Amino acid sequence: MRPSAAFHRAQTSFTEKGRKGGQTTPTFALRIPRGYPLRCNLLPTCYVLPPAMRNLRRLLRYRQLVVRQSLRMQNKMAGLLMETGAPFVKSKLHGKKYFTELLQTLEEVPESVKELLQMSRGAMEMFETTQKRLVKELLAAPELAARV
Repeated sequence: MRPSAAFHRAQTSFTEKGRKGGQTTPTFALRIPRGYPLRCNLLPTCYVLPPAMRNLRRLLRYRQLVVRQSLRMQNKMAGLLMETGAPFVKSKLHGKKYFTELLQTLEEVPESVKELLQMSRGAMEMFETTQKRLVKELLAAPELAARV
């Protein structure tokens, strides 16, 4: 074997690994020289987005998370009302005016459920305002307008 070929060949060694009770078993360790995968084209090339596009994708992923959380709160409110057997109009439930009227007219619902409904409504409103801010920021981005 030529001396240059020995450098490119992966070096191997056996090491002793300790266990409980003082027992040792040999383990096989593979040592690859630094830079070897790059020189031999073992790593695939990849495309890295420019920082502006990475920021836009981050904003889009965050908006998706916020929308999912808002939907989760809406489903939680409907579930709480169904669980207690309270009558409500499904299409109007997430409107602000109808929700406040509904909370005032609920009589047989425990106070703890009313508090949970109010907290869920507050969280849903917070998620919606955050989502609107994100959409406004995304629409103002010139990079996104060029791509759409």
